[in-house]
Amino acid sequence: MKFTRRGFTRTSIFGILGAAMSESVLASIRKPLKIEKIETFPVLYPTVMRFKFFEGPRGTGRPAVLIKITADDGTVGWGESVPVPRWSYETLEGATSAIDLYLKPVLLGKDPFDLKGIHETMDKEIAPSFSTGAPITKAGIDLALHDLIGHASGLNVADLWGRKTGDDVLLSWTLNPKTLDDLEPLIDKGLERGFENFNVKVAPDPEFDLAMCKIV
Repeated sequence: MKFTRRGFTRTSIFGILGAAMSESVLASIRKPLKIEKIETFPVLYPTVMRFKFFEGPRGTGRPAVLIKITADDGTVGWGESVPVPRWSYETLEGATSAIDLYLKPVLLGKDPFDLKGIHETMDKEIAPSFSTGAPITKAGIDLALHDLIGHASGLNVADLWGRKTGDDVLLSWTLNPKTLDDLEPLIDKGLERGFENFNVKVAPDPEFDLAMCKIV
């Protein structure tokens, strides 16, 4: 089976959504709610170490759009979109405008439990045809809806997905050196903090990335 990048992205997203909450689960916890308000809060988080994808002409920091969705009974859900223009075509300004001007008007009044219908509505307004359809922007809406559903039903996401909550969360230390000489001190810093797993950020220089992986 042959996949395009767009096809892989869409298949992965809908596969995850399908595995998360089935229609039967949503039906069993559904409450008669409507989306009353959608608010966006664009922010730029400061970073404590270099991260190449968070650099650019707009300054240094981790861009994010915090999204607050309020139902008509006052239940609130929070989500976050992280548009990174050095990694995707989505930007902080573009994601904020897309939500405020295109997605919010068509989502107000919708049933927050109707995740499938809401994704279909978002895809109609920002179509995944010529591009992938701003999946990072839409992900923030999806996260906020999951949070809202959790608050409305009194269940955490693990319960909603039928999964068990683990006792521990395994974290990894990100290696993102500017030069290869910076790499080993970064690894040592992670080891000093107790990390046993390391991940590397690749692109746009494959030769540099390969040399970095060999050192790690």
